[in-house]
Amino acid sequence: MSYSKRYPEYAERFALPQRSVLSVEYPGYVEDAEKAIKSLGGREKLSRDVSQDVGAQLELRYRYDDPTSHPIKGEIVPTHNVLIKVTRRIRRPKGAPKDSPGETVGSSAKIVGVIEKTARFRKLADFQYILPKGDPLVDLAKVIQNIDIDEAKKFISSNVLDSTANAQNAYIPAPFLDSSGWPSRFSLDMFAKPSDQPGNVASDSRKNLTANSNIFHGTFIRYSEKNVPTEPTAEAIEYAKDVPEDIMAKARAIIEKDPVVSRNAMDVMIPAEERGGFRTHTFMSTMAYVMENGPWRSCWIRFGYDPRKDKDSCKYQVFDYRRNVTGNTSRKLRLARQGGVAQTAAASENAGSTANPLQAGVYILDQEAIRQGIAGIFQLHHVKLPTVTELLNYPEARRKIPSEKSGWLYLPVLKTIRSTVHDIKKAFENEPSRQSFDMSIDYDTLDKQIEVDRRQENAVLATEERLREREEGVLLGQASQVVRDRIDAQVNEFMSQLGTQTQRGAIDADALDGERFDSDEGEFDIFDDESDGMDSDADGAGEF
Repeated sequence: MSYSKRYPEYAERFALPQRSVLSVEYPGYVEDAEKAIKSLGGREKLSRDVSQDVGAQLELRYRYDDPTSHPIKGEIVPTHNVLIKVTRRIRRPKGAPKDSPGETVGSSAKIVGVIEKTARFRKLADFQYILPKGDPLVDLAKVIQNIDIDEAKKFISSNVLDSTANAQNAYIPAPFLDSSGWPSRFSLDMFAKPSDQPGNVASDSRKNLTANSNIFHGTFIRYSEKNVPTEPTAEAIEYAKDVPEDIMAKARAIIEKDPVVSRNAMDVMIPAEERGGFRTHTFMSTMAYVMENGPWRSCWIRFGYDPRKDKDSCKYQVFDYRRNVTGNTSRKLRLARQGGVAQTAAASENAGSTANPLQAGVYILDQEAIRQGIAGIFQLHHVKLPTVTELLNYPEARRKIPSEKSGWLYLPVLKTIRSTVHDIKKAFENEPSRQSFDMSIDYDTLDKQIEVDRRQENAVLATEERLREREEGVLLGQASQVVRDRIDAQVNEFMSQLGTQTQRGAIDADALDGERFDSDEGEFDIFDDESDGMDSDADGAGEF
């Protein structure tokens, strides 16, 4: 057997080059690369946008010299592609032109670079029109765009704008009509319906007067409701019929893996650029319901799944972690509106940190997120701290039945988790150069606190059991055997304390003049309707 037959022939391997290349999916046929780059804002702006992290917004203007031109919005997304240069060798007859067809005698391929980022323009262009050449508004827009003070003074001193405003054929630049760039459903109502209700009566129906409201066809339940929904409403299915199947499949895979997913986590796992203009509740309403209150509030819960019946659902409980607002609050709000809160936070709170800044809208809370000052509503299994994981697996931390306040975990356990997160936050504030902190748990103190809650839980369970048995006895017209045995035991204990159990025969003989009963419990049978009229002497009752 030859060597070639014993072993298969593998393709030749090549090392990837270190060169990084930007790929631009340009929406058009490019004949002049320089003009295409100018339409993206120029080389400097394009390089500045590329140097930022993924998610940067791009603007493409086909008429880049026209300041009234509306741009097409795009974004930079991460990719894992390679750029391959293919060379084809063609043999032509001597004297033949270069563009004439010839015989292909061979070809070769070479990897030029790695495409780590790609600029994509998937959004729709906004409505616009071109103003006539020489229109004063176009010249004014150029002056404002170039910040030319001298030309601006000339416009103010001249009467060009006044004459244009009074002209009958004056043009107004096209307004920006679309802000998202994605097609979406729009329920058009021509006008708001008037209400006949008197003005001095408050009503919740005012929300119905909105011409175009954000319609939500999902299913809400409260924690106190016994049954959970098993299927979506017909309105939800109808409302989601236009959602692409790939989005539905991805959402279905997420909710099948984890039956309870926070709404914030779902928005992050399926970002807006993938949803294509659809809101998350449009397609999630066909797969899950929402619990308004309780430990699983504001989460998408798969239809038919009841977290109140599954102890393992404690990891899906929400953890509301908020930062304490200190300092100049109004200044922080102003910076947030201007987009500079990230730089201010990085300069003031994260001094000395060499880690990469976190993306906005994360749903994982770890030590790096705590260092960066991330706050919000998380799920417990998304809190990636060793202490929290240890507490979730602690057997003594689980309740027998869930509660609306703390779910399947005892309240001291949740308080310990919260205090641990706050301790890590304070530790980073005191030592910003540290990369991580190890926090320990005082299980002796925690067990004592859990024992107090466990006693209260057992008392509540015992009370509920007695009420249930009493209701059962009332409905059936007689007490259950469990209640009879319990009351008989209480009667025997009471008789024993009085010291009458050992002298029962003598008392019966003296008091009842020789007449005896088979047992003393008959006198205390409170479930017999005729027990009040039993045959006994007045002297015997007095003797007793």
